[in-house]
Amino acid sequence: MKILIAEDDMTSRTVLTGVLKKYGHEIVATEDGAKAWQVMQQPDAPKLAILDWMMPELDGLEVCRRVRALETAQPPYLIMLTAKVAKEDIIAGLEAGADDYLAKPFDPRELKARVDVGRRIIEMHEKLAEANRHLIEATARAQDMAAQAEMANRAKSDFLANMSHEIRTPMNGVIGMIGLLLDTRLDEDQWRYAEIVRTSGESLLALLNDILDFSKVESGKLALEMLDFDLRALLDDFATMLVQQAQEKGLEFICAAAADVPSYLRGDPGRLRQVLTNLAGNAVKFTQKGEIVVRASLVSETANEALLRFLVKDTGIGIPADKQGILFQKFTQADPSTTRKYGGTGLGLAISKQLAELMGGEIGVVSAEGLGSEFWFTARLAKQARQERAIPPPAEIRGAGVLMADDNTPNREVLRAQFLAGTAAAAPVPSLVTRHTIREMRQGTVRVLLAEDNITNQQVALGILKKLGLRAEAVANGAEAVKALETIPYDLVLMDVQMPEMDGLEATREIRNPQSAVLNHQIPIIAMTAHAMQGDREKCLQAGMNDYIAKPVSPQALADVLDKWLPKEPEVTARPAAARPGEAGSPSTQEPEAPIFDQAGLMARLMDDEDLARKVVGGFLGDVPRQIEILKNCLEAGDAARAERQAHSIKGASANVGGQALGAMAFELEKAGKTGNLEAVRARLPELERQFARLKEAMSEFLNVPNQPLRHESAKKGYDV
Repeated sequence: MKILIAEDDMTSRTVLTGVLKKYGHEIVATEDGAKAWQVMQQPDAPKLAILDWMMPELDGLEVCRRVRALETAQPPYLIMLTAKVAKEDIIAGLEAGADDYLAKPFDPRELKARVDVGRRIIEMHEKLAEANRHLIEATARAQDMAAQAEMANRAKSDFLANMSHEIRTPMNGVIGMIGLLLDTRLDEDQWRYAEIVRTSGESLLALLNDILDFSKVESGKLALEMLDFDLRALLDDFATMLVQQAQEKGLEFICAAAADVPSYLRGDPGRLRQVLTNLAGNAVKFTQKGEIVVRASLVSETANEALLRFLVKDTGIGIPADKQGILFQKFTQADPSTTRKYGGTGLGLAISKQLAELMGGEIGVVSAEGLGSEFWFTARLAKQARQERAIPPPAEIRGAGVLMADDNTPNREVLRAQFLAGTAAAAPVPSLVTRHTIREMRQGTVRVLLAEDNITNQQVALGILKKLGLRAEAVANGAEAVKALETIPYDLVLMDVQMPEMDGLEATREIRNPQSAVLNHQIPIIAMTAHAMQGDREKCLQAGMNDYIAKPVSPQALADVLDKWLPKEPEVTARPAAARPGEAGSPSTQEPEAPIFDQAGLMARLMDDEDLARKVVGGFLGDVPRQIEILKNCLEAGDAARAERQAHSIKGASANVGGQALGAMAFELEKAGKTGNLEAVRARLPELERQFARLKEAMSEFLNVPNQPLRHESAKKGYDV
């Protein structure tokens, strides 16, 4: 080992050099501190230095301080050589940077021992430095591999997204067209073949969804939405889907929430339904006889959130105790033979476990082979700000005895609990959103624009919209959608994302641009795309879209999103178009418009006072022609502001007397006047007059029928009015 000896006394320097050379060390000797400092600054400086305390120019303490100030990968080992052995002197040397000291006169054995200590420490430092170097290299390699893995993962995600689009697009056509075909008249063989195609397509879609969800779980990109929802309505929809499968196997299916479970919650209803469907679907699959029971109960709650427990119990084949531990692992099933017999990927429970944990809960199972299974999971959900709406039971059953006759014990328990809670007889049963409920909820005719370049997808979507009772027109790209919105006041846009010329994202940005010529920059726009990976929804929302629906589009999913975004107020929904020649008054060829005269609504507002209603209606019929004439004068004068106010006045009066179609058309004129577009007001004026003529005819019938027994909507629900 190379050693520096800095000693101004020649005799001491010679002895030190001789002793250390004897033990095989290479020696560099200097007679003062300045030369020692120069040596220690060299790239090949000695790893160990023995410095005399008292030297000319620079003493040993100063050399120590300077050496310690150097930035070196491996600092040298410094031994202070001194005749000063007082404690204060030793401390001063160590504080200056020395690692050890050697007292004069020194013993050669002590010199060797202290140098050996320094050598061992230097060797340990070298080994540590080498280990650090290897660690740095390994870290760099790991970072490089991580970057490559991230690139590969990104490529896989992109591949899955593209494959999702490529697979879902034809699947949308297959499943959608088969669904429409099944609604037509088919003979028995044709129906059976079509049903097999539909079932196979839906199975393939379920498999694809599982693989996509697994990919999201694997990459940590599975995220939850925060939406308001009605738990009991969700359970009803869920039960409607599962009960048919259960009945086909002759199974009883019971689904209910305990009376104390809050209904109005906030969370991700889609993922909650997914876990329930996974567990209940397995229960139906592995149960040959008996029953499936799904229950929701309250574990705990605060003012802002509730912890709920969901139980899915079956009387199926059960699960051996030694297999229950692997159930929630990826690609596993309790018995590999079940895959051949019952099908499945082994991903459903693994995904359910991840979803339950994301919802702040956990999942588990209680089962015995041959005795059925009880799968359960918990979820922590926020409460909505609005209060639960309790509905008292009708007077007809208050205090009455109720006989429940059902051979199924869980059914009797559920009904008994609901009656005791006072909800079974009074609370309306939530139902699926259908063409009828959409028509009832929308008090005016709505108009939907579909932007879709694929002709098959167009046919499917238009077919579903028609069955939902909605008017829809289709365009083939984003540019055509923007142009259509410049001339026609649509209520909602279903926008495909990938289209030629102008895609859905660019078209949405143009629609939202205040400088564009579209009539309504705030029109609800729903993304409709086969892309299903994390980030797609965010891109759509960032572009200005309101919501997102994945292809292939199911009628229920489309109905749900339409129910959410179609405007509910009559003045913003109804946009009746002029009837084609020969079509006026033909219910077989014309879609239903907004109610011409909401007689029940008028009576409800006037507390069922018929005399007052007739007086109000008579005054309205006499006043509206005058208001329409004033509106015409405003148009002739080119006064857009007065035209807007006059249309607003007609709209308000129409709404008060139940003239919803007339009010909706007046609102169209009001909006056109607000933008200064008098040409649009003139174009809609004939339709306004037509709607008034229709309303006048309906109201005249009301005025000419004496003593009509009118009652408003609450009378239909069993309440005294």
